[in-house]
Amino acid sequence: MDLAGLLKEAQFHGAKRLFENRFRLLWTVALGVLFSCSVTVVWITIKRFLENPTFIVQMQSSQDVMPFPSVWICPEISFPEHKMDEFANKLNYPEGINASYFKSKLRQLAAFYSPDVVYNVRDLQRIEYVLYYNNLVDMEATGRRLMTSCEETLIREMQEYEIHATVEKKVFLTERFGLFSGLMLVVNQTQKLDSVDLSYKWLALQSSQHFVESTVNGTPLNPGTEKWVSYHFKGYQIADDAKSLSIILRQCRLAEEPLKYFPIYTKEYCIIECEMERTLRMCGCVRIVHPKRPGVSYCKSQNLFCAQHAMVAFDSNDCDCPQACDVPSEQVITNTFYMNSEVQPLDTFYKGLDFNKVTVVKIFVQNRETTVNTRWSYFSSIDLFSQLGGVFNVFFGVSILTVLELIQLAYHAFKSIRAKYKITVQNIAAEQENIPNDIRSPKTKKTRLNSKAN
Repeated sequence: MDLAGLLKEAQFHGAKRLFENRFRLLWTVALGVLFSCSVTVVWITIKRFLENPTFIVQMQSSQDVMPFPSVWICPEISFPEHKMDEFANKLNYPEGINASYFKSKLRQLAAFYSPDVVYNVRDLQRIEYVLYYNNLVDMEATGRRLMTSCEETLIREMQEYEIHATVEKKVFLTERFGLFSGLMLVVNQTQKLDSVDLSYKWLALQSSQHFVESTVNGTPLNPGTEKWVSYHFKGYQIADDAKSLSIILRQCRLAEEPLKYFPIYTKEYCIIECEMERTLRMCGCVRIVHPKRPGVSYCKSQNLFCAQHAMVAFDSNDCDCPQACDVPSEQVITNTFYMNSEVQPLDTFYKGLDFNKVTVVKIFVQNRETTVNTRWSYFSSIDLFSQLGGVFNVFFGVSILTVLELIQLAYHAFKSIRAKYKITVQNIAAEQENIPNDIRSPKTKKTRLNSKAN
């Protein structure tokens, strides 16, 4: 069947009109406009699907029991005098280095933990040499020996109002909410500091089993203050239809998709892992505050400068770390009040405290109302296919069989045009063969005239 016959028998609207000469121009323009409109609507639909295929619905629920957060009190990245004296007196020293010189440079060892500590590479190398001389190759353990211990940091602690552990003792739960419940701590602030701007204790709240990177996260604790810390979290869930989308489309990553070094996915873990890979690639080692990786050594003194420049900011775009789809997001709100040493509170918890040398911390769960954000998909890939079919049906009244018919028409049109082009080329070649040689080749004729002249 030729192209004209196919157009006459076609099953989409207006095809028969293309066969008639008097309607061909009008229906060609009309079908062209309709086709352009349908393609535009299809493009807008696909673009919306690719750019924003999901939406978030916010719901609230009331809970009788909520998990109590893990409380991290990090001491100053500094070494007390009495600990340095005790540590220095127990060491053996190689020739050329004595205890007095070693102690005078020992504070610089904190540079392995904090990027704010000023250090000299040559001094750090000598400290490392003395430690290796005494078989102290673990810098992390050595630093912890010199820092303030938990017993020295926390003077007083009080748990009340139904904070209890589960059977597995991995998660603490509370049945009481609000300011008059929770955990109270008294933090010792008597340690003499070289710089209050760069050396201080800090507090961090995290859900259970979360890794906290030392010296980076947390809220500073100032002496002479009482800090109220309210904890709340937003839950995130994802519907099954949104799970079927790719990471690029849903713009988040599932917690069950493990990372290379962490069993679950969170944005914080992803950034830490990215920083570890970056430090390992640039410096050939990892920082002490990073999780220990088998077969990889911690950075030594000559690598500290490189490791500090390999750090990654949380809000940077250096790492491909999207938000987590179904990991709760912690919200911590702090309020600070200055304590007057001349006023003695009635609460016996404050009895005997020197308010100028302590920080009182009160941690509590804010309320029992939990906000849950559920991510849904506007439509799946199957829904997208159905919508595209509906768009073409609106403009043309076509189906999948009609699409196959259009492909057949396009094939026969291409075949017909190609056949006509081939016949035209053959006719031109035949006409050139019938032209006399003298007329067909002017250059040859000119050559013959030059020969006769000679």
